Amino acid sequence: MNHIKARIEALRKLVDEIKNAETIFERAALFAGIRGLADNLIDDESLNDFAKEKADNIRYHSAAALGLDFAGDHDAEAHLVWVYGDMDTLESAYD
Repeated sequence: MNHIKARIEALRKLVDEIKNAETIFERAALFAGIRGLADNLIDDESLNDFAKEKADNIRYHSAAALGLDFAGDHDAEAHLVWVYGDMDTLESAYD
C-alpha cells in the first residue's frame, strides 16, 4: 500500500501545480507526469474500482484544465475544481 500512497502524494503535488502552469511546455510536461501516475494507479490490481475511477477522472479533468483536451461546455476552472474534488476523494480512500 505504501507504493499507492507515494503515487497519490506525487499526483497531488502535480495537480497542485496546474494553476501555475503557463507555457505549453509547462502544461504538457505537467500533464505527462499526471497521466503517467494516473495510468500507474489505474493499472494497479490492488487498487479498488472506485479509486481507479477517480484516477481516470483526474487524468481527464487535468487535461481539460490545462487546455490539452476537449473541455465540453465547461471552462478550465470548472475542470480544475473537479480535479481537486477527485484528488481529495482519492486521498481520503488511502489515508
